[in-house]
Amino acid sequence: AEKIRVAINAALALEEKINPAPPTYDYFDALDRLRKATSGSLSEESAKILLLRGSRQVDEEKFCFTRDL
Repeated sequence: AEKIRVAINAALALEEKINPAPPTYDYFDALDRLRKATSGSLSEESAKILLLRGSRQVDEEKFCFTRDL
């Protein structure tokens, strides 16, 4: 049983290294990041729409992007 526990913990640690949690941002930081990534070519309204479609809320105040910028 001990060897199984050690093997499972090692596998979980490796999985965490391979697939780390994505960075999260508050709404306004995410919006600013999106606008900067497009060299300011988006209006604020357009950026808000794209942010709504291209992110997900991970907790009450944080968002992560669901696509490449």
